[in-house]
Amino acid sequence: MGKTIHTMNDSADEIMKQAARDIVSLNTPDALLTSRQVALLMGYVSRNSIPQILKDPTFPSPIHITLSSENRWRCREVKDWIEARRKEFSPL
Repeated sequence: MGKTIHTMNDSADEIMKQAARDIVSLNTPDALLTSRQVALLMGYVSRNSIPQILKDPTFPSPIHITLSSENRWRCREVKDWIEARRKEFSPL
């Protein structure tokens, strides 16, 4: 049996595939976003920023996905929330 050899290209390929999936999800209004995708949509580098955002009572409520034990957010609701904040801080 041969060994599988992983290279830097394997990592880069996986990153590119994940980025492509993120782009599709972030542009699909009915998509259910992961915390990482919410962070990306909001311009944060890390999903560790999400707990700060969740403290805002106006932020959309998550949907609990039982099978994966993760919360997901509706893309449309998150984008609407971002747009409302943008208008709040930039009334032009």
